[in-house]
This record gives sequence, structure tokens and C-alpha cells, in this order.
Amino acid sequence: MRNTPIVRARRRRRPRVEQAIATPEEPPSWQSLYAQPKECVICGGQFAPNGSTKTCSAECHAEHHKRRRKKINAKYTANPANRNKTNARRRKNYPANRDKINADRRARTAANAHPKQCVIDGKWFIPKGKQKTCSPECSKALAAKGQARRARKWRRKYYATRQIEQNAM
Repeated sequence: MRNTPIVRARRRRRPRVEQAIATPEEPPSWQSLYAQPKECVICGGQFAPNGSTKTCSAECHAEHHKRRRKKINAKYTANPANRNKTNARRRKNYPANRDKINADRRARTAANAHPKQCVIDGKWFIPKGKQKTCSPECSKALAAKGQARRARKWRRKYYATRQIEQNAM
């Protein structure tokens, strides 16, 4: 084997562009010679990029990171296996932080609550889920009302078919 030196190809660099003196119509002087100003994905302001940066400041970077994490978490928890892992982690941390978690839940529920009118006695109340009545007593009354309605419907159907059968004989 011969001892030949390995020749590497020289990397060509972009020619340097001389920067002109900035006038009010031209872009500001903070731009580097190669970089073009970019628009911040959060606030829309212009900045001189450093590599593949997408934001202009630390505040915008934190907001961008928060949005990306939210999007990634939504994809992650869409998978049932991952959702089970997340739920297990939450169950593990709940006892230690019970008071804080419950206070946050109550605050969110109160902020999103819209009063509803009871279908039995007409009183206004804050529902939990698809609740239609204001109290357990009204709930029992509603159940009895539904049961009576179903019984009437069944009797009409049963006796109507019996009557038709008797007439046919």
C-alpha cells in the first residue's frame, strides 16, 4: 500500500457581502452579514436569528415551549397505553397534593358553571355534569315520572295489539 495523503475537498464559503450604511428605509444594523431577519412565531416581531431560533426573546421562547409541550402531550395521551401511565402517575401524586388539586378543580368548575333550572320544582342550581334536578328528592320524582311514562307507553302498545288480535278473530 502506498502512503498517499488523503485529499479533502475544500468547503466553499459564501462570498462576504459588504454592508451598506443604513438609512431609515433600510433594515436596522443589527442584522449579521449573512442572516436575514426572521419573524417571531409568538409576537410577530423581527429579530436576528441565531441558527434555527424561532423566537425573539426568553419570554416568547417560554411561551413557544409551553405551546409545543401542550401539543405533544395531547398526542401522547391519545394512545390508551400512555394514558394509563399518565393516570397512574396522577393517582400516585394526588394524596400528597390533594388540597391544592381540589382547590384548583373547584376554581375551574366555578368559573365554567352556568346555572340551570330544575325540571321538577323550577329552582335554580349549579349542575354537576348532565344533572337535571336540584336535589335527590327531585331526582326521585323525575325517575317516578319517567317510569309512569314508560308504563303508559307499554300499556298502550300492549292493549292496542291485543285489541287488533281480538278483532281479527
